[in-house]
Amino acid sequence: MLTRRVHGAKSLLIGAILLLASLNLHILYAPNASMVDYTRMNPLSNDAQKTMMRNLKAPAQSLDFTALRNFLKTKLMTEYGGFPLPSTSDEYINATYYGYITLYLLGEYEFLRDRIQTAFKYFYDEEVGGFREWFGGKADLDGTLWGLLLTDFINVSIEEYSVDDALRFLNNTLSEISLEDINLVRATLLVRIISRYSTRIENNNLTALNNLCDQLIDAIMSSYDPEINLFRDEKAKLSPIIQTYLALEAIKQYNITILNSTFAERIIDGILAQQYKPTNSSSKLLGGFGCGEKPTVFETGVAVEMISSISKMLPSESQLREYIENKTFWSNITAFINNSQLDNGGIAQNPYSNQADVFQSFGAIIAFLALGKLNAYMQASANIIPSKQIAIDYNGSIRAEITVKYFGKALPLLHGRATIRNLITNETYINLPIKPEDSTYLLDITKRLALGFGNYLISVYLWKNISLTSLKLNISLYFRIGYDIGIDVSQEYISPGKSINITIAVAYYNGTPVNNSLLILHISRIASNTTYFLKKVELNGSRNVTISYEFPIDASLGQYGIYAVINDTHGYNHTFASRFIYINDTIRYDSVENSKNTYYVGERLVISVKNLTYNSTGTPIPTDANVSLEILYPKTGDPYGELEGFLETEAGTTIALINCSLPPLIPKELNVTFILVLIWDNSPVGRKSIKLFNATLAINKIAVANMSVILNTSIIPINETKLYIGETYNISVKLIHIFRSTSAENNTINVSLRNATMLVFFNYSNKSWGKVNAVYNSSLDSYICTLFIDPNLPSMQHNLTIRVFLDFNSTYINITKKLIIYGTPKIILWKAPNKVYVDEPFIASFKLICNETNKSLENVSLSANISLIMNSRNETFLIPIAYANDTYYVSFEADEKAEIIGIIFRNADSLTLLNFTAESISKARPFSIDPLTLPLAIIIISYIGFIMLRNKYLSRVSRRFLIERKSRKS
Repeated sequence: MLTRRVHGAKSLLIGAILLLASLNLHILYAPNASMVDYTRMNPLSNDAQKTMMRNLKAPAQSLDFTALRNFLKTKLMTEYGGFPLPSTSDEYINATYYGYITLYLLGEYEFLRDRIQTAFKYFYDEEVGGFREWFGGKADLDGTLWGLLLTDFINVSIEEYSVDDALRFLNNTLSEISLEDINLVRATLLVRIISRYSTRIENNNLTALNNLCDQLIDAIMSSYDPEINLFRDEKAKLSPIIQTYLALEAIKQYNITILNSTFAERIIDGILAQQYKPTNSSSKLLGGFGCGEKPTVFETGVAVEMISSISKMLPSESQLREYIENKTFWSNITAFINNSQLDNGGIAQNPYSNQADVFQSFGAIIAFLALGKLNAYMQASANIIPSKQIAIDYNGSIRAEITVKYFGKALPLLHGRATIRNLITNETYINLPIKPEDSTYLLDITKRLALGFGNYLISVYLWKNISLTSLKLNISLYFRIGYDIGIDVSQEYISPGKSINITIAVAYYNGTPVNNSLLILHISRIASNTTYFLKKVELNGSRNVTISYEFPIDASLGQYGIYAVINDTHGYNHTFASRFIYINDTIRYDSVENSKNTYYVGERLVISVKNLTYNSTGTPIPTDANVSLEILYPKTGDPYGELEGFLETEAGTTIALINCSLPPLIPKELNVTFILVLIWDNSPVGRKSIKLFNATLAINKIAVANMSVILNTSIIPINETKLYIGETYNISVKLIHIFRSTSAENNTINVSLRNATMLVFFNYSNKSWGKVNAVYNSSLDSYICTLFIDPNLPSMQHNLTIRVFLDFNSTYINITKKLIIYGTPKIILWKAPNKVYVDEPFIASFKLICNETNKSLENVSLSANISLIMNSRNETFLIPIAYANDTYYVSFEADEKAEIIGIIFRNADSLTLLNFTAESISKARPFSIDPLTLPLAIIIISYIGFIMLRNKYLSRVSRRFLIERKSRKS
């Protein structure tokens, strides 16, 4: 019976293994299972559990695009340019499609352009014109659909590849199957391909493909499940979120009007129903989407794109609007994606997984695209050729050149359209094509338009269709058509009160002077947009006009703009030129009042700088400058601090006043220099620094105040003089500088210091215990540290040492605070033998708790004093007690019979924790007999007993034996 049960169990086990293997192969290689089945989530592996524990403690991070890019290029993409599915190392064309989109969105087009040539040697079958689904397969319908999408997206000429051949292969393949064989995934891909290549399909008379879209769209729409408000085809073995995403991609390319506001609202409602709702609000799964047990980044990414794309269609009164416009909703999603990035840069399925694949990477990057987080990595520059000011009779080409950088690299494959509007007449030219050329995009203006006088605005729209969302960029640039104009000045840098000659040249492109036009010239200060000078001059055939202007003697320093505009019967503002000049001078002062040679750190400084004037004119400087007092270390020039001040007029002079406290910072050096800084604008000459005086900083007395101790597991402050061993406390303390100020009626001043390097520890028996750094918290204006009370410390009053480092002389000051530490270690769960054999180890175990708090005490340094009381001698020795996994161990051996007396004590203070006794005994020897020493009588008795037993038992012959022997004979 036992044998049959074992054989039955073996059969069941083998059957289960074969069944699982067959299911695995079906999921991996079934035509409808090209993408991994996300409705089944694998249990967490050991590595995943480590990742989970790491992430439980880690703060939310930002996605590292550089690490993700490197992971995809060096660890996920194979040497043949393809990407594998999560469940296999073989390259699959659908995984490669999503991998190439992801890398393109990370700015790696040039890299992809080279690698796709290698990949297509394996994916494309030039003999039949189709694509393989994986390198080891044959060209088929699914592979060709993904292959056509990939080649269309990447737009690279591939040797021996023909779009027409691929379409014929599709046509021939479809002619051999029925519509029932086309699941939702295939239907969506077919709609996208047929919509994209409808003209080619019609020209090549591909009847199986032609006019198939309507039937496919009907099939797609019929897979909509109103119970979950998502698209779901049971044959497609994909998450309904992914199926809905593919369906919307097809609908968008076929006819987006199919998706009305009511339908959009239902789909968004269905997507939101699949957002993970953890019981714990601190779970890192919060914000993720998924139809399985746990959310995935792939599903979350496409869910974000769907919501972002179709939420524009929601009715204005929809309650979903308020939900999806909540900032917390989106920040939770972003945190979920960010926390799913592994240390190697890959994107895992969720923050508690360590399985990274290309689909999760696509989900992360497509979510960031939909949320607009990739826009910051796009930079565009534009230039008008020949210039932004063009003469009406210019006979050359006029064009706009736009350069786009994405992650610092050229971004090709963008489509573009432009609009040009005359800002004077409002005449508008729309839908102008933009042509890509090398690494730029060109708008040829003269080939498209015959423009007259005017001020023109060009609005450029560049985009690349990715999925439901586009990578897009808007650029605006201006140009004018009028006359050639130029401005020349006698000098670029001028002192206040000096004159400048400005020459304006105005003419047609062929050099003909301009008549009957009005030149308007004005000079303005850039920072305040204040006009200093305005003049109008009639142009009547003169090619050049020179105008002189003398600046005021108290003109503010900084940058000024010279602007020239022409108005006439052709319009206004069609001809424009500008030029920048700078007002510059040296600043002088008479004296500094109330300055001192020595200042305490944090002391109030009250000084006035008298009679600030321009060097060139002796005129008081204007009072519209921002004033500050910089405090610098003279050796290095590094800043110690900066104080605010202001300018005011006093008896016809300009003075600077500073009335501020010095920074409450421990200085790196005691000697400092005070610099008066006047800022009129951000130009090179708009900032003036004036050295005032040198001084010495001083530290009088540093002390601590407002100390509080809070148990780490509590929010209630406790008596700060009573702590227990084995507990962890949050300690908060102010560090103050105490000094007596000479400028405040000799009052004692307390200033809170903010930049100290501080260590906190207990000092006992010439040793530091629990040394930790205290960090300044600006909101509390205190230093915070978390201090563990070492259970090795004895119960008594201790000195808590607060050590402050003084940078200026590289020394420390120690401030002590008396604190009483309570708690007596207590041994529990003592397990030890009463007796042990000689030469075998005595092993005892126990746990240690604080007698007052009942909290477990770990890593206490203990020893045992062992005495062996033997017959002939006594022996005493000391052994350390081992600690592992919350348990302490006593282990030693006795090499003779002895009485064992042991004393366990704490090493720090020799506190006895336990006395124990045991006994070491000899092992009993096995029974042995020497036959030569046995008495003869015992031998005889034994032999007689043997004879009697043999006659009784061995003389009987087995009946069964006799029957078997008889049968053998017969």
